[in-house]
Amino acid sequence: MGQMLRAPDTKISQEHGAPDLQALLDVSGLGPDTTQKGGILMPYTTVEIKKYRCALFSSGENPAKVSFYDSQDANFATAYIRPDSEALPTAYKDSEGMYRLYYKYSRLPDLLDILRNEKPVYLHFWSGSENNTHIATGPEPVGEAEA
Repeated sequence: MGQMLRAPDTKISQEHGAPDLQALLDVSGLGPDTTQKGGILMPYTTVEIKKYRCALFSSGENPAKVSFYDSQDANFATAYIRPDSEALPTAYKDSEGMYRLYYKYSRLPDLLDILRNEKPVYLHFWSGSENNTHIATGPEPVGEAEA
């Protein structure tokens, strides 16, 4: 799983005494667990979703949930599907290391479509100050038609 990384030391231009902007923008050596937003490195964890299980409940607080499994068939995350009328809680990682996400019920078809029809699919869990946790596909060529 991902780890928190720190920004590389800023290089100072000998001529002007200003930061070397190219060095500030270069995150090539930091690996897949770091991205840059507005000059600040944002740590995140990426896990490929290999399998999923969807459950629709007849009653209770959550109308549905989707569990995500990694390459070792371990359940590492659950997306709780909430009524559209409710405000969603923030995604978080619990004390046992399980990722907890929340989606509105109207987004359930979109989530299941991605899980059924795309490969690879990843959970990107952001641990920075902004919550930008999301499910995403891997890179695909532009204009690629589904077979």
